[in-house]
Amino acid sequence: MERADGGGPWRVVGVEDLAPYLHASLEPRLERAYELEMRSDLRNLVNSEGAYFAGHGTYTQSLSRGDLTYDPTPGVSVTILEAGRDGWRAVARHQKTTAECRIAVGTAVPPGDAAGQPKCSRPGR
Repeated sequence: MERADGGGPWRVVGVEDLAPYLHASLEPRLERAYELEMRSDLRNLVNSEGAYFAGHGTYTQSLSRGDLTYDPTPGVSVTILEAGRDGWRAVARHQKTTAECRIAVGTAVPPGDAAGQPKCSRPGR
């Protein structure tokens, strides 16, 4: 199609033409956003477990009984892997990524990790 000013052919670029480029550009940002949601949820769990410990002298392993005042972000699942009087550890996963974040407090902290600080990883990274 010739332009009206005689400048040569031009093409209307549709969104579907740009989609592969946009997806490649946005994917790292989306992954980072999902990771930030998981980190935030785990930090909130630290506060909730601390409040539970203050009232019971132990940490809870149950998110389903209503023992904690805690509600993760939609799309994020949090599992407490172990909990007791001396510490706890948990993992968070987001339904839109393969990354996962872990956190631990007390004696459940793996060597080299910081207590109460989320640590995230992706397969292959």
